Amino acid sequence: MSALFLARSDDGLEFSRDTRLFLRNAESPDLLVLPNGDLLAVFDYRPSLFDAQRVSTRPVLSYAASSDGGRTWSTARPLKIDGLPADARHPRHARLLAIRDGEVRLYFLVSCTTPKNDAAPAKSPTLQLHGARRRQDGRFVCDEDAPLSLGACLDARTTIGPIGERTHLFAHILGNDRKVTIKLYTRGRSGGWAAAEPPRTDRISFDGDLAAWGDRTRLYFAARGGIRSAVTRDGRTWDLDAGVRMRGAMQPSVVRLKLGGALLLYAAELDETRRDQLELAGVERRDRRTGERDDASASGADADMSTDDALGEWADLGELGDAGDEWADAALEWSVSDEISWPDESQAADASAETARGDSQAPNADDGDAESASEPPAEESPEQLVRPIVEAVPQRDAAAPPIEELLSHAAVARRGAVGPEPDVEAALRDAVAAAAYGFPPKPDFETPIDYVAWFRDHALNPCANGNAYEAYATFMPEPGDQPGDKPEWPQFNDKFNSTEPGLPGPWNPAEHPEWEAAWHAEQPFLTMFRDAAHSHDAYAIPMRFGNGEEPYTFNGERLLIGILLPELSAHRRMAKAAISNAWRTGADGKVDPREMMDAWETTLRSAGHLQQGATLIEQLVAVAEQAFVQQNARWALKHGVFSDDQLEDAMSTLSAFDRPATDPASWVRGEYAMVMDITQYVFTPEDPAEWDGSPRVNTKRVQTLKDAFGGEEMLKEFENLTPDDARRTIETIDTYYRELTDRMRRGYPEVRASDLDALTEEHVAATPITRSLLPALSRAYTLRTRNEASRRATQLSYAVHLFKARNDRWPDSLAELPDAQGGSMTIDPFTGGYFGYRVTENGPIIYSLSENGRDDGGVHARRWNDEPVNGSDDHVFWPPQE
Repeated sequence: MSALFLARSDDGLEFSRDTRLFLRNAESPDLLVLPNGDLLAVFDYRPSLFDAQRVSTRPVLSYAASSDGGRTWSTARPLKIDGLPADARHPRHARLLAIRDGEVRLYFLVSCTTPKNDAAPAKSPTLQLHGARRRQDGRFVCDEDAPLSLGACLDARTTIGPIGERTHLFAHILGNDRKVTIKLYTRGRSGGWAAAEPPRTDRISFDGDLAAWGDRTRLYFAARGGIRSAVTRDGRTWDLDAGVRMRGAMQPSVVRLKLGGALLLYAAELDETRRDQLELAGVERRDRRTGERDDASASGADADMSTDDALGEWADLGELGDAGDEWADAALEWSVSDEISWPDESQAADASAETARGDSQAPNADDGDAESASEPPAEESPEQLVRPIVEAVPQRDAAAPPIEELLSHAAVARRGAVGPEPDVEAALRDAVAAAAYGFPPKPDFETPIDYVAWFRDHALNPCANGNAYEAYATFMPEPGDQPGDKPEWPQFNDKFNSTEPGLPGPWNPAEHPEWEAAWHAEQPFLTMFRDAAHSHDAYAIPMRFGNGEEPYTFNGERLLIGILLPELSAHRRMAKAAISNAWRTGADGKVDPREMMDAWETTLRSAGHLQQGATLIEQLVAVAEQAFVQQNARWALKHGVFSDDQLEDAMSTLSAFDRPATDPASWVRGEYAMVMDITQYVFTPEDPAEWDGSPRVNTKRVQTLKDAFGGEEMLKEFENLTPDDARRTIETIDTYYRELTDRMRRGYPEVRASDLDALTEEHVAATPITRSLLPALSRAYTLRTRNEASRRATQLSYAVHLFKARNDRWPDSLAELPDAQGGSMTIDPFTGGYFGYRVTENGPIIYSLSENGRDDGGVHARRWNDEPVNGSDDHVFWPPQE
């Protein structure tokens, strides 16, 4: 899902982007100026894409409000609509409309099911447009008027606004055949919607927003390359404005502010935004099509656009039937989030009001939950203390806890703080900053912190509705298994588990009897592997320590360093077996494309489970499984496994199940906890009753951990550690992991592997403990980025071939790809710009510019910058390389 951003304009044509993020994981925004001048925004919001329990949760119709012209905003909250019919499910894609008499209306889409006919009583999913009016108390109540039916379809988008004396509704309907139909409806001040003939133009998509502009109406719409605009007086003839209003953007909503100017709320992929932020910083960009320097004010009025090209990227919400509609019961359970853009520091003191004001009150998630921002609390609250502190937390993003959780940490810290007020503020700052990264508390050498319990309760997924790990454990070998506990593990002599696998490609059972025998032996296990991969969304390893031989234990106390890491070699074997068997040819001598896509999905689902792991090894094995699928997907394209008609299904499979890397904090926090656990252990006595807040080295415990610290030669250094060394160790560890997380979150091209190496060098020598325990994670960082490049380039290879199948030619540049097939997949994560791309007489070449960020002509370096070839570290993805 995309993110939402704001931009401003004096004339409605030239917009200046606000580089602050409005809201992550949101789409389909709409803005309205309320009668009192306040702003109301509605949007579809997925509360957390990192929460494994909510991977399949549909977006929730939500709102935010602003009383200062859009500089600061209230917290995003679910929007409740009173009087919604019982059979109306999944309200979404809302549009706001102000009527001349001050009435505010809301139009939104819902899914519903109705019997087909008497002969076929099974329910058929349909889409309806409902209306609601805003009451004086700020709540919306559903109209009693009959809804407008858009028929049986997958989804739709609407553009609603006044043109002349009538309200116009443009509906872009995505049919069950995935073809788009545009319909137009109009209505007067009374009466219902009447169908009308939509304008005939291929240059305007009508997917956007209508805004009154003088005696004309301006349409802002999604087009190839960004948001464009056109004006009309009658709704029948349209004049296209020159240029692009906002590059790399889609789903626009524009309002004219009462104090002048216009405000644009739009959706964009974060990669597009990051690239444009470089432009704002003065970094030279090249035009995607010509290679010439790109002038943001250049006109693109003559560019040809088809309706399909201009529609942007559909959010595929799946079939609109009964399956998966449990969202209704859970829609109001998610915690409110503070991912709305924060106020400027000068306004921080006024930012404690979480709900903004409408006419008299903003729409409520529940009765009584709005709190007047005009009545300051009688005394300084934890919220007031914590807001400026949260403002200062760097790199806060979607993985960070919501503001309520931070305030909870702050309140606990405040109650537990001892000493003068500055100490309270310091405690608040530590608690909030740690929570922003998901890190556990730092040791204070006074009150023991159970890091093992913290890891279990906070680092691992709760898996309340089932744990996929248990499904894998029913047949995969694990440490401690006894004979007969599980099915006997086969030898795995298939193509990719053999000693000479060769390149990916079809294999004939008659020519490879050993692989055929393996195919038969592996089938029961592949069935179990597939079932496990599809079993649950959530995954977490169990908390296990060594069997009676616990080297990192003193007087029965367990440390995180002693936890048994998962045995994941079985996952790798199963992934290889699944893909190997998908290459098996049938009686017709061909590979079954359905078997291939099923093997991809199974393996990628397995990798998705491992991505939820709290340990680095799980992340790296997930990367390996993903990369294996990506490599084979490119070879499947080369071997012609898929017909032209099947290319889109293959690309959709990769897009749906090959997930980007998780937030690094999700596994860095486990590393943080382990090192803090050891530091607390080393500097405290065995009896917690003797803990007095003054750290002192415990040589007995150091002796227990000598192997982890480097053997006997390290003991003498540890014996001389002082209380200041202990405190310096804690602060160094905390600073290092925070800065490490910040930099990995920013990612390439801003932060390269050498930057992480320099960060490690800066902190590692602080104390003997940091020298022994601080890890260098630049390699893991690079591998994750290489995998992201492979993920994107693989899907890009399919998009380019799909373009060829539809147009009988290769795209001249990546900019020529339709938005739905381009987007972030065209972007090389190592540079933030396009992948290397050129068309030769043998077809296209697609490559990453890799670590040096320089185009070395596409000279392939098989091992990237590990082993450059003739000075080149370019890595070629298409055509597949041997």
